Amino acid sequence: MSQLAKSLIDKKSVIKNPDSAKMRQAIIELEKGIKEILSINEIPGNGGEEAGITWVHRFTPGLYTREMTVPAGVMITGMIHKTEHISIMLSGKMLIPDPVNGGTMEIQAPIVEIAKPGIKRVGIAIEEVIWITVHPTELRDVDEILEQIVTNDFSEVAHLVDQGAKLIESDGEEA
Repeated sequence: MSQLAKSLIDKKSVIKNPDSAKMRQAIIELEKGIKEILSINEIPGNGGEEAGITWVHRFTPGLYTREMTVPAGVMITGMIHKTEHISIMLSGKMLIPDPVNGGTMEIQAPIVEIAKPGIKRVGIAIEEVIWITVHPTELRDVDEILEQIVTNDFSEVAHLVDQGAKLIESDGEEA
């Protein structure tokens, strides 16, 4: 892993809550910094193809499954999700911001979680990572599905993020 990549994540080490507005802003700033360093307006291909990231799309009645393979050493920033969905880290290890202590922490597959609307992640693959998300939809066109489940603007999901935070605060557990 490059020192630049690690320092970009460590730069925001004061962030304790991965779903907070501060974390979301830190990831946006990271993406902006990458664009500035490379003198580009957009990260080509969502930053994926050029970095060796691959996707497999699967469909069953009522479900869309998106499988992403991230090579070791690649830094990724995720999409802003509009909907609650299942998120599975099937294999590999990643370095991510530590939501409790600040700094960074290593996570290792297998991990299965319910991801809330408004989630946007950042991490560096220490080993090749396979990550799967499962979304309810009847659509079969990937571009249409992505329009339905992700956005580039946190303002589209702000009311959902606030609602999720209130549910977690009210009973101390995720809803």
